[in-house]
This record gives sequence, structure tokens and C-alpha cells, in this order.
Amino acid sequence: MIIHRDIFHFRKPDIIHKIYTGLSIVSIGVCCIMAAGCSAANSYNKSLDKIISPYTFSTLNWESQNLFTRSVSPADTATVLSYFSQAGQINSAATTDKSLELELSHLSASVEAAITQQIQHVLTNQGLLPAHDYINLTIPPVYFHLTEAPYILAISPRDSISLKNQIMLRNNITDQDIESVEKQVSKLNVSVEIEQLGGYGAIYPTCVSLTSSMQFTIETAVHEWVHQYLAFKPLGLRYILDGLGINKNYDAVTINETVAGIVSQEIAAIIIQDYYPTTSSVQATPTATAFDFNVAMQNIRRQVDTYLAAGQIDLAESYMEEQRQFLATKGYYIRKLNQAYFAFHGIYADSPTSVDPLGDQLRQLRKNSPTLRDFLETISDTVSRQGVVNRLSHTGVNP
Repeated sequence: MIIHRDIFHFRKPDIIHKIYTGLSIVSIGVCCIMAAGCSAANSYNKSLDKIISPYTFSTLNWESQNLFTRSVSPADTATVLSYFSQAGQINSAATTDKSLELELSHLSASVEAAITQQIQHVLTNQGLLPAHDYINLTIPPVYFHLTEAPYILAISPRDSISLKNQIMLRNNITDQDIESVEKQVSKLNVSVEIEQLGGYGAIYPTCVSLTSSMQFTIETAVHEWVHQYLAFKPLGLRYILDGLGINKNYDAVTINETVAGIVSQEIAAIIIQDYYPTTSSVQATPTATAFDFNVAMQNIRRQVDTYLAAGQIDLAESYMEEQRQFLATKGYYIRKLNQAYFAFHGIYADSPTSVDPLGDQLRQLRKNSPTLRDFLETISDTVSRQGVVNRLSHTGVNP
């Protein structure tokens, strides 16, 4: 993370940021205390806590380091494009260019400000932010930092694919740390996988992982904002309770993540078209003989489900390892393919690799909604698959 040594200045929009941050810290602290109390008597959680405690991500540290922000002018579109172009050069370079990295670090705040302004403008046009808000009194304000995102430890039972735990780990853990944690946690007879997130919205400001893709950055910033928007609704609350282990609800998690994906893709497409039209491109359609990664992953998931349903856990795990090695021969490297991997990625039902019907159902519900705001208002109090089906039936569609 780049630490700016400039003198910080307050401005009106910052006031609500600080209020929102304060409320976030208090609520997170209360929930963490509740979660700790609920898990104290559980030997599994005690063993897990002992393993991961040296590596866990600290919300308090993040908030204390990012509570105050500088007032900066948004970069123009040319500068934003240059920023991501140079980021691509760094990612593709064999050696690190320190001067280029330094230049990007100086630009990051103004690029964040530009993208934030663009997101706010589109959200306002979509009726999701007030059109006249002279003190930026919006809940939640759009506010993110470009930085290295934390890692996530995903845990699933071995005999099924579902998220047993999601735990944030520091963004500076080493490959050796990852291997060590996975090895130790797996001894608790669970499936485990660790990977770095693209963004994290359970903190304020949210963090968006450093990348050379402008579209990914915009989508992720909007995606995390949607999580915070929904946090004030029943769907978001159930997601929070699930994450804290207080009231598990895999359906609510999947609906929440899928809705965030649908909305973020739609908003990002509008921003790209309005501000960066020259970057729009049409993806080529795969030929009939080309290897289709999405179809392959869907088929793997279905076969794994079949094995697990029959109680053939060892066979399912050996099959996933075989398929992981096969995918590598096709140019798709997945470090670990197991129940935890599918459990974590399965919450994104809008993903092309997903076999979850919720993806199609929620996309259809968005299509049937007159506006994006109507879609979010419709889904925000829906916390189950049956609730989604009921919403669709009200629009005259048979799920």
C-alpha cells in the first residue's frame, strides 16, 4: 500500500465517509464479539482459530490507515487510460520498473477519484443515488482504494460443496504461508482453498485489487458498492450473519454475490461506453473445435456433485485433481481444484462456469424489471431460492 505523506484536508464529502466508517467499525466490532461468543465452545473453531490467527486480515488496521483521505482532483479520461496501460506494462515486464511504479503510485488517488465520480454519475442516472446531494449524504458513498486485496480462506465440507467458512487473510502472506495453512486446516477433515480476492467490500473504504484491466477495476468497485448498498437490506444482513457464522444461509450469499455481479457488469458497461468508448471490443466467438473452459468446468462440477451424492468422496477428490492437471495442459492453471474451490466460486451464479440455476433466474428477473433500481428493490428482501422463484412468478415467468 502506498502511504501518502501529504497534509490531509477535510472536505464536506469526507464527513459522511467518516461517519459511515465509524458506524462500520462499531457494527463490525459488535458482530465479531458475538461471533467469538458463539464459537468459543466449538472445538473445530478453536482449532481453526489457532491455525489462522497469525494470518488474519485486520479490519481495524485497515480503517485506521485509511480513515482520512486527501482531497484530490479526478484525473481526466486520458490519464486513466494511461494509468492502466502503464500498469499492463509492469505486469508484462520481466523486471520491475521502479520509476514506472512510482509514477503510477502518484496517479492512483486521482484515478480512484475519476472512477468514483463516473460511478456516482451513472448510479445517479439509474436512480440509485440522489440527484441533488450537496453534502454527499448517501448511504453508502462510493469510496474505494486501489491496493493489494486480502486473501480468502474458503472451507467446505468434504462430503458436499457448500461454504462452511470464509475467512479473510492478510494481503502479504507468502506462498509458504498459504501451503502451511491449507495443510493444517485440511487435517480438520475439511476441504480448503486460499486465493487472493479481486476486491473486498466488508470494509470502508472498500479495496479493489491492483490490476491492468480498467473494466475489471470499475466492475469490482461497483460490485463492492452493491454489497454495501444491500447491507442495509434483509438480503445484505443475512449475508453478513452468514459471514460471521451466526446464521448460515448459502442461498443469501449466492443471491447477494450474483446480484452484485449482474449490477456491476451493467454499470461498468455504461461507464465504458460513456467515458471510454474506444476501449469497447467485441469478443470473438469460440470455434466449434476450440477448448471451452466454461463448459469444461460445468461438466467437472456436475460430475463431482454426482460422486459426492453417492458418498464417493475419495473418487471425487482424485477426479478433481486429474481434471486440474488436464486443464493445465489446455493453458488454464488452477492451483487447487477441490470442494472448497467450487463452494467459493459457486456463490457467483452469474459466472459462465456456474451450473446454478439462480444465475439465469436472477438475470431473467433483471430483464423483467423496468429499471436497475426496481431490480435491486425487488431482490433486496429476498433471502432464499424459493423467494427468487416467487419473484419471477409474479412477473409472469415460469422458472
